[in-house]
Amino acid sequence: MKAIMEEMSDFKSKRLRLIQTKLMEVLDFLSDYLPLVNCHSNDFILNNHWDTFLSQPIRKELDSLSASELKSVLSEKLNTTESQHIGGTSTDCDLATWKFRSQFLEKAKTGCDISEIYTPEMQKISPHWVHENLRSFLQDVRKCHLQNSDILSCIENQDEDINIPLQDSVFISTFMNQKKTHEVDVMGEMCYRLAQKYDINLVVDLGSGKGYLSTHLAFQHKLHVIGVDAQNINTKGASKRADILSRQWEGLTRNEVLRAEKSFAGKLSKKQKKLLKKMEHGRDIEQRKEMDKSTALCSVLSDEVYTDFSSFFEVHEKTVADKISPDSNEGLMLETSSHKENFPFSVNSEENVEGKGQQERKTLSAKVSMDTECVVCEDLPSDSRFTAKKQNTKSSKLKANHHPVTMYIHTDSDLSEIVDRAMNLNPSDDLSETSAVHRNAEETGVSISAIPSDGQKLNRGSIMLTGLHTCGGLGSSIIRLFVNSKDAKVLCNVACCYHLMKEEFVASPFEEKDDTNEAPGFPLSNFLRKNKVGIGRQARNLASQSVDRRAHDEEVLAKQFPRMLLQVILRDQLGYVKSDWKGLRKLDQKSNGMFDYVTRAFTKLGLPTEGISEELVASYCSKYQDQKRKFAAFFQLKTALAPCIEAVILLDRLCFLLEQEFVKDAKLLQLFDPVTSPRCYGIVAVKA
Repeated sequence: MKAIMEEMSDFKSKRLRLIQTKLMEVLDFLSDYLPLVNCHSNDFILNNHWDTFLSQPIRKELDSLSASELKSVLSEKLNTTESQHIGGTSTDCDLATWKFRSQFLEKAKTGCDISEIYTPEMQKISPHWVHENLRSFLQDVRKCHLQNSDILSCIENQDEDINIPLQDSVFISTFMNQKKTHEVDVMGEMCYRLAQKYDINLVVDLGSGKGYLSTHLAFQHKLHVIGVDAQNINTKGASKRADILSRQWEGLTRNEVLRAEKSFAGKLSKKQKKLLKKMEHGRDIEQRKEMDKSTALCSVLSDEVYTDFSSFFEVHEKTVADKISPDSNEGLMLETSSHKENFPFSVNSEENVEGKGQQERKTLSAKVSMDTECVVCEDLPSDSRFTAKKQNTKSSKLKANHHPVTMYIHTDSDLSEIVDRAMNLNPSDDLSETSAVHRNAEETGVSISAIPSDGQKLNRGSIMLTGLHTCGGLGSSIIRLFVNSKDAKVLCNVACCYHLMKEEFVASPFEEKDDTNEAPGFPLSNFLRKNKVGIGRQARNLASQSVDRRAHDEEVLAKQFPRMLLQVILRDQLGYVKSDWKGLRKLDQKSNGMFDYVTRAFTKLGLPTEGISEELVASYCSKYQDQKRKFAAFFQLKTALAPCIEAVILLDRLCFLLEQEFVKDAKLLQLFDPVTSPRCYGIVAVKA
């Protein structure tokens, strides 16, 4: 055992060194181009980005490219024979002595080690171009991609490692678009297989939104799931969605099975549905015949054995008896479907017999099926009338697996508090004792089926944290929560919106409006924190650009051109522009032409529109028409750097996890198709 532990530790150390080496290489490459990735596209014309941020040889090459050649800038693949570490092979000595250096950040650094890179002066500093031509630049860019590293794990290999057979079930894609269907299908299967391998009995879905992933895990894979979201409107939406799905799940599953078997193509007609019901009715008859055979055997059992069997219902009868007045004369009769002999379960110790003239005695009959799934109650007298509903129908069972809750997740969040609040249990209750759980469930109104049963408990170390596209700071918070919580055993997370998280060593242009209590989401690892690494908000915003989608576009477009032209008009008309002017996003898509867009923008910003005319706007369009093609080429080149920045963010998180002694392993996988879902990388981590 000791030898195995040492081997695992050695493997983890080698993997950590590999990730640190890759981080060092990518950051060394990016450090020279931080001014380029942090310039704002809106100021392309205003600040002459074409001449400021591109070297003369690069400008000349981009200008000479045809439309098809410009499109191929993002789609060309790296020649594997040229794939090697940037700057040669690194050693452990390099890692120990490496220091992150960037002239751009050094010039912007304040007295407190925070770089203020979004001042007007800093936004005009040129990058240090170390590449003399476009080909060498793009080659080094692609060497920084995660796909071209030895770090990215293959999802097929991960499946083999988990070694859990796929479920023989169909995927229900109702209420989801194509993108979300793809994401939920793949990540749901990954979470299920991880839960099976590591004996997970509870999944906490952070940033669950409308509950797409959490309801899928609860309904499709029968896992107990807590869906946590900071917005109450999302929690209500998730609950409503679960209600609808629980009522329709059986029909949806049936229809999908038929389509999978190609029994019926497309949407089912009324005739096809009737035929299907007849088929199901036939199966029900066969099941009843089998049940009759079983109950026939029960009728010939000895009284002693039958009495032992009947004791199974004592808990339920006690619950019903507590709800019935002790003065009432009702008794409970057990009746099987084939054996008509009654077995009384009297509420009082002595049997009460009603005389003539009194209200006729009514009995509460319980038809017990072989799977003891439900209890059907007849009416009681008016003085002790109550309605006993089916507690364990298929829909209620499914819905009982899903627990949406509204809660803001931050650095100091407590996982046990999240679980207790979602389950509506008192944190002081002992969850290890089933009787206590059931007792508390009755008091609080929580369905007992909502709590792991059949011997399962909320054991420490049996919780999985997951999140499908955890936005901004939540992406780093879920990793911190996994590390800090002793209850979390497995992590499976896909992040997005990197620009919305906070950096420790680079100030945001909207710092005064940011949540000052929010912990920095980058960097997380000690390796980067000790080097005071920063990349900038615009760079993180660029990391959210989809290289694969842009590479599949039919032509290279300058979609931001109207906003860039507006920036020039604002400067010329007012004599200034403000960085905090907001509310113009996608306004051009709602406008009918450039003139309409400009007048709408001025009105939105509360500015006078008297000096704006169609002739004026038309003159600007004509004057800067050549800038449209230049910006398309500029943005194409800039977008090529997006995967490099995303690599730094994700490798930093992976490095942070592997730095933790109790984390057994952490992997980075490409879960989704990058064209369908641009934020396609997931982090899977397991504690020892």
